[in-house]
Amino acid sequence: MSKSVCQKIIFNFESEFPSKFLTSQWQRDEKSSFYVIYRVVIAIFYNFSFLESIIYSIQYDNVLLSLIYLTRMNLFVTTITCNIGAYYVIQFYRGKLKSLDRMTSGLKFYWFLYIGILPFACVVSGIYWTLLFHKSDDVLNLNNVLVHVTNSLVLFIDLFFIQHEYRIAHMIYPMITGILYLAFTVIYPLLGGLDRYGNNYVYIILNWKEDPTSAFIIGASAVVFLGICHISFCAIAHVKALIYESCSLKCKSYMCKGSA
Repeated sequence: MSKSVCQKIIFNFESEFPSKFLTSQWQRDEKSSFYVIYRVVIAIFYNFSFLESIIYSIQYDNVLLSLIYLTRMNLFVTTITCNIGAYYVIQFYRGKLKSLDRMTSGLKFYWFLYIGILPFACVVSGIYWTLLFHKSDDVLNLNNVLVHVTNSLVLFIDLFFIQHEYRIAHMIYPMITGILYLAFTVIYPLLGGLDRYGNNYVYIILNWKEDPTSAFIIGASAVVFLGICHISFCAIAHVKALIYESCSLKCKSYMCKGSA
């Protein structure tokens, strides 16, 4: 039993089935035009969301200052990730990917990015609506919905379509990234950095100068929440795969009985 458990604790991005990152959990054939369209639509949506947020910042905010916020960082990385995913799925459908017997560096990078965007999107949405929205002058407009609601909702829905592998050990990567961002929120004010309202912090809830204890508790809780989210997504991916296998076995059994 211990050997089996240890084998599951894998930190690298090697996989025996690279095609899992290019296909849907629910497609029957090796290639699916529906999944290609689906991935392109997802990419278009996030490109639109990111472009709209940039236009909004130009009109009402400061584009450079907006980059200090986790919301904008995560939206940018999500957009890049979804573009890469759409590109690889299109190339796979067209038969342009020849080395699917191993994980390429591009697919590993895509996998690395993807395991982080959903946990961070959930943290962004959760913290914003519970701790930040009522303390800010923000209004419920298109920009707010795109960057604080659909940013996580669409990715969560996507979780039920993709066939990506999820490994519990990979939770360390979003958690480490979260720690690095927390370090940034400490260093940035010390260097004289200001938020969009001219305050000497990135977020009011992470005011390390005036309330370091509260900032530490909130920051540490957010990092732990990233890990919890990842473990939850691992469970969802596992249950989803079991449902698919069960449905496949039932279909095969039904077809065998019908042919008999």
